Amino acid sequence: MLKHGEVNPLNVLLLRRVQFRMPHFTYVEYDDSIAEKVVSDWLFENLTGRFWIGESYEYDEEKQQLISKKQIGFEIAAEASYYALSQSEIKRLQPIR
Repeated sequence: MLKHGEVNPLNVLLLRRVQFRMPHFTYVEYDDSIAEKVVSDWLFENLTGRFWIGESYEYDEEKQQLISKKQIGFEIAAEASYYALSQSEIKRLQPIR
């Protein structure tokens, strides 16, 4: 996609969305009520860096079980902040079922 009339090389090489969780990314909780396609389309249109969407797991000591969380990881930390601030607007983009 063109943003401000410039081609993003990561889009051309199909390297924007990574397939695995990277340790140096900044992670934000992802709202399950928003369809993943809506979120990924918004990310492709409004941001420029690489990102990851998926589930991560944490062990809860009190409950003695694994807890899964939907997360989005951003290579550029500022884009994580921008996404977090825009989450309510992205929710409005979702089609009504």
